[in-house]
Amino acid sequence: MFQKKGLIYFLLDTQGNKTGVPIKASAFYCKPTLRNLEKKFEKNHEKRAPHKNNLVTRIDKVFNKYDSITKNTLIAELQKNSISLVLRQNAQGFVYGTTFIDHQNKTVFNGSDLGKAYSAKALTNRFGNTDHSKTYLKQVQPQITYLKTDIDQPSKTYLEPISPTNYLKDLLGKSQPDFTPMIPRKKKKRKKGQGFSL
Repeated sequence: MFQKKGLIYFLLDTQGNKTGVPIKASAFYCKPTLRNLEKKFEKNHEKRAPHKNNLVTRIDKVFNKYDSITKNTLIAELQKNSISLVLRQNAQGFVYGTTFIDHQNKTVFNGSDLGKAYSAKALTNRFGNTDHSKTYLKQVQPQITYLKTDIDQPSKTYLEPISPTNYLKDLLGKSQPDFTPMIPRKKKKRKKGQGFSL
């Protein structure tokens, strides 16, 4: 069957186990044989190319929201953006392959098709133990000041200190003058006919 590229289909039960009798691909009306499917694979390989950059942008948008992200959080965040991430792993839990299913554009890419950063090895290296969202608030930088902050040292001043004065006392103490002012005397007028007596 492998040499002649034969293909058979099985029915699956609720647990995903094969059940019933296998059916040959040639027995179906639409003929979903391996040769016919490979022809469609080639055509769809070219059709999906324009959607590659859009998928990469949406994946990067999720990564850019976090400084550190866990595997489960990445899968959940991608699902919000209509992307399913399938991690292919062996029985020991080692991830050897990744597949991204873009439900928005109906395309499927292996991680290696998108670039080295999306391969199984690169993704597992990017997974963290905890989720840590990025913050875009600027950290408060300490302001540089050129003023001395040493309290013990007196601040320099370039103005002469004002000498203490007591102008009020000086003004109140001189209410009486130190000397009596000279007032000019009025001259008496002599009456007519009044002379000097001897």
